[in-house]
Amino acid sequence: MARQFADPRKISYALDLYVRGGKLSDIRDRITSHNGSPSLRTLSGWLSRFRRIDCDKILEDAPIKWRYIGFNGLPWDSASYLVKLNTSEDLPSLRRARWWWRIHTTDPHLSDSEVITIVDDCVLLEHMELLKIDLSSSYPVTWESIWKKVGSGGKVDFGAQTPLKGSYAVCTFTLDQELPVWIGSDGFVSITRSDFGVTVICSDSDIPPDVLVSRGWIGYRLDMSNVSINLEDKLLVSTSDSNYLFCPPGSSN
Repeated sequence: MARQFADPRKISYALDLYVRGGKLSDIRDRITSHNGSPSLRTLSGWLSRFRRIDCDKILEDAPIKWRYIGFNGLPWDSASYLVKLNTSEDLPSLRRARWWWRIHTTDPHLSDSEVITIVDDCVLLEHMELLKIDLSSSYPVTWESIWKKVGSGGKVDFGAQTPLKGSYAVCTFTLDQELPVWIGSDGFVSITRSDFGVTVICSDSDIPPDVLVSRGWIGYRLDMSNVSINLEDKLLVSTSDSNYLFCPPGSSN
C-alpha cells in the first residue's frame, strides 16, 4: 500500500487534474513522465483517497475565475502578475494563484521561475496535508526549506505587525444572499467568493447581537516580509501592498 503514495509530485498533480474533472485514463496519461507512471489500479487508489476529502477543502484547487479575483483574498491589481506567471494553457488553481501572490509580495526580488518553483512546493505540501500523507523525514521539501528560499531565514517572525483596532467577525453567506448593510461600516473588510458561498471578514462592532457569526477575531497588519506559512486555525488575507492575519478567539498570534 505504501508504494501507492511513493511519488508526492504525481499525487499532487493527479489531485489537480481530479478537481478539474479529469477521468482516470486521462489523468494517467497526463502524469506519465520519464520516471514512469502509476498503474490504473494505483491511480484508482489515489482517486478513492481524493474523494474522501471534504469538497470545501479542495475547492481552492479548482481553476481560478478571473472575474471573482477581488473576492478570493487577492487584490484586483494582482491579475496582471498572475497572468504573466501562468505559462500553461490551463487556468491556475485558486490555491496556486494565492501562493504565487504571497511569495511574490514576500520577496519581490525573486524571479518568475523561482516563484513558480517555490509555489509548486507549497501546493505539494498542502496537498499532502489534505490527504494526511506523512512524507519521509528525508524528503527534501519542507515548510522550513521553502521559507529559507524566500529569504526569511527560517520560521516566521510575527514581531513586525500592527494590531487592527477592535475585533472582527467571520461571516458566511450563500451565493444568492444579499450582504447585510452592517458589512463595511467600519474598519477592514475582506469579501471572498467561491462556488459554495461568500465569506466576509469585517468589524463585529456593528453586527446585531442576534446574528450568528464567529466573533472576537483579532486582526494584524503584517510587515511585507512576514507571511505565515503554517496558518493552522488563522486566516491570511493579501492586498496589493499588505498581508493581514486574523486570529480566532483564544488563539495566540
